[in-house]
Amino acid sequence: MIKFLPVFLILFTALLNAQNGETVLYFKSGDTVRGTGSLKGAKYINFKKENTSKKIKFSFDVLKKAEIKVNDTLTLTYRLFPIVKKNGSIKEPSVIGELVSGNVSLYIKGDLKNMDQVWNPVAIGGSPFMGTQAAPVHYFLRKHGEESAVHINSSYFQISKLLSNTGSVFSDCPQVYQYMLARAEHLKTINEAIEYYNSKCSN
Repeated sequence: MIKFLPVFLILFTALLNAQNGETVLYFKSGDTVRGTGSLKGAKYINFKKENTSKKIKFSFDVLKKAEIKVNDTLTLTYRLFPIVKKNGSIKEPSVIGELVSGNVSLYIKGDLKNMDQVWNPVAIGGSPFMGTQAAPVHYFLRKHGEESAVHINSSYFQISKLLSNTGSVFSDCPQVYQYMLARAEHLKTINEAIEYYNSKCSN
C-alpha cells in the first residue's frame, strides 16, 4: 500500500506570524529591500525598511515577489496571481503565499492569526465541513507553467471537498489524482495530498 508523506500539524501553528515578519521585497526593477512587512488587502503590502519607523504601502504590481519569514526554517513567498474558480469563472488577481512547491503548487491566503484553529476536526455528521474557526484560510492550486491559480475553497472543508472537481489541475497524472481522492479521508492536511502528487508526478 502506498502511504502519503507525513506533514505535521505544527507547521500551521508556525504560520501564525507569516503576514507580519522579517520581509524581503523583490521589485520588478531588480532592486531588493529588507525590513518587515504586513500584507494589506488583495494586492498590497505595508512595509517598514530596516532601521526606520516609516511604513510604506507597495502594490504587488511593482513587485516580483515578497518573502516573509515565519520562523528559522520556514519562509513563505507571496506573489500576485490571476485567480479563477473551480468552475472557470474569473476573480480579481490576489496575493497568495506558496506553501508547497512542485508540478502542482499549493498556495494560501487568509487571516493567518487564526491558523492555530485550522483543521480542528469537529464532527458534523455527513457534512463536507471540517469544523469552524474565527476566519477561514483559503487554498489555491497552480499547475506549473500556468499563469492563474485556482481557488479550491477554504479550511472549513474536508480534503475530499477541496480536491473535488480539480482534475484539470492534476491532468498530467489522472491515476494519481484518483488515488488521492480515494485516500482523502485518511489525510489531516491538504499538504499531504499535494506533496504526494508531486512525489509521484514530476511531469
